[in-house]
Amino acid sequence: MGIFKIFDEKKIPYIALDMPYGIKNSCEPKDTDMHKNEAFLEEALKKIKKDLKPPLLVGASMGGYLALLYSASNPVSGLLLIGPVGTDDTYVLSSLNKYNFPVCVIIGEKDTIIDFDSVKKFVESLPNGKLKVYESSGHPAYLYKKDRFIEDVLSTYNAIRKKY
Repeated sequence: MGIFKIFDEKKIPYIALDMPYGIKNSCEPKDTDMHKNEAFLEEALKKIKKDLKPPLLVGASMGGYLALLYSASNPVSGLLLIGPVGTDDTYVLSSLNKYNFPVCVIIGEKDTIIDFDSVKKFVESLPNGKLKVYESSGHPAYLYKKDRFIEDVLSTYNAIRKKY
């Protein structure tokens, strides 16, 4: 069973950020300017969240970077980031004191897209950060260890639920 189906069955509110820029993706328009994407996300959330609690943002790769940018200046209940890029971004690093919510970062041991040391240093700088390394996994670590990913997502959500 997929994680979003589990979220729906358990009535867990979430917002999943996907930045589909791969070669095989035909999504349009594509804009890799993260600040434009952040403004788009902010406007979209204003339209849908009205009376909702701050969302749990789930972001992989560039979606993780977008989640970091957004949550530095907007309320969120937590972040679940998979192979996030941008953890060494100057703005993100200058915003570390704003990430006062649970942040779970999952990376694949064999991820060749991100810099392991930068991600580790970033997570260690967070007041509520947890780093989970998936052995024998690449950049989309959740595809390699689906059961473990579901467990980690649910434990992150439970940590957030206790706080709110």
